[in-house]
This record gives sequence, structure tokens and C-alpha cells, in this order.
Amino acid sequence: MTVLTIARVAGLFCVLAIIALSLVPGVYRPHTGLPGKAEHFIAYCSTGTVFALGFWSIGSRVVIALSLTLLAGLMEILQMWVPGRHPAIADAVASSMGGLLGIALGGLLLSLVAQAHKKRRRLGESTGTLQ
Repeated sequence: MTVLTIARVAGLFCVLAIIALSLVPGVYRPHTGLPGKAEHFIAYCSTGTVFALGFWSIGSRVVIALSLTLLAGLMEILQMWVPGRHPAIADAVASSMGGLLGIALGGLLLSLVAQAHKKRRRLGESTGTLQ
């Protein structure tokens, strides 16, 4: 499996985990001890980062950003019907901001790796040891 495939599958599992944890009744939801908004932010930031590593084009990352933002809003709306859960706009905002930061971090990481790869190739070309 390639890194792209692994990142895409991991991103899908992250989304499934977000859905499951968002829609489980409050008494069954695991708690980290962090404030709820921090949990939302971290979950979506991780998901955004993983997806950005799996989808390299800017267009794909825009679609991911919109999708994670829509997912955050949808999960909050659906919580109206889940016992022990309460929808909150602030939670949706924290989730969306986490997703956006995650996508930016993933893009930055990709950019740094690409620069290092180019630099390594240039060094190999100048020494005659292409790999």
C-alpha cells in the first residue's frame, strides 16, 4: 500500500470515528478529560491532517475543508435527537476550525517533504549520484 492509500483509509476511519462518537448517547461517550471544544478541535484537526496527506491537490483539500465543515454542522444538528447530547454552534465552529488547521498542517508537511526531496535530488545531480 502506498502512503496515499494509507492516509486516505486512515482519514475515512477518522470520519467514521467522529460520526460514531458524535452520535453515541452521552452516557456512553468516552471523555478525555479535555474540554469538549478541545476534543472537537483535536478530532477534526487530526482528520484534516490525515486527509491532506492523502489528497495532495489544492482542489481536493478545498473539498475536504468544505466536507469537514458540513460534517461538523450535521453532527451538531443530529445531536438534537441523541439522548444526553446537546447541539452547540460553538462546538461546530471548534470542529471546523480544527479541520481547517489540520488541512493547513498537512499541506505544510507535504510542502516541507517536497522541498527536502527536491534538495536531495539537486545534491544527487551535482555529485552525479542520482537515486
